[in-house]
Amino acid sequence: MPGAVMASGRWVPLAELSVVVNHPGHSSQKSHGRKGGDWESDHNADSAALKAAAESALKSSTPLGGGFAASVKIEEHEGGSLVRKDFPPSDAIRAPKDQADSEVLGSKVAAALGVPAPAVVAVGEHSVIMEVAPGKTWAEGGRRPLPDEMVDSDQGRMLGLHDVLIGNHDRNSTNFMVDDDGGVTAIDHGLAFGWSIAAGTGSPFARHFSNAAGDNWADSIDISPGDMRKIRGRLDSLKADFDKLGRSDWHAGVMERLDALEPRATGERDRLS
Repeated sequence: MPGAVMASGRWVPLAELSVVVNHPGHSSQKSHGRKGGDWESDHNADSAALKAAAESALKSSTPLGGGFAASVKIEEHEGGSLVRKDFPPSDAIRAPKDQADSEVLGSKVAAALGVPAPAVVAVGEHSVIMEVAPGKTWAEGGRRPLPDEMVDSDQGRMLGLHDVLIGNHDRNSTNFMVDDDGGVTAIDHGLAFGWSIAAGTGSPFARHFSNAAGDNWADSIDISPGDMRKIRGRLDSLKADFDKLGRSDWHAGVMERLDALEPRATGERDRLS
């Protein structure tokens, strides 16, 4: 649909979205919480729709600015709009393929945990395309500090677990978006994986998973044992996706952190469907 973006399985007119252009890429992803159904099939369908849009005729391309790690533009195709993120052909920040793979796999892990995040598809070693999300970055909305009710919400807690599992040290106030209803979308995972971490990360959503000193895991975390078992099964099923990209070591790191956290899971309420 011309002048539309992919959102929750339908094309939404661009006029309906709150587009933020000051920070590259951060007005440019879609928030799609996966509530019910087959999470993996849903994610694969989103990715297929994204590819189909990209393969349709390009109508316009609008730069959203340049960042320290990538440049971003929104493309309107005959099949809908999407975001293209191009990484510089340099490893000054991180090798472009590492960033592209990290974006793709970070999105897949988010889907496995039910964390709203855009589907991401690699297009070559230096670029990815992704869905568009409404909302604004937390920094751009000018809403600080981060309220406890957001961090302590089910969505916030699972986002924190996501950041811990993928070793994401880059969940700053420009790297998540908030819509008009307070829903949070995880974006920008190009600097995740491949980093050595012990307990926790710099993510404001991850504070539940480390002790007060920040030098070890918390003794008890409010994730249910049932959800942890479900997460383990889902992450096991993603191993082939990591292996296909030559990222078996990244998957091993995810599972190592899960191994450390699972015995500490004492939550009484399941959050995953």
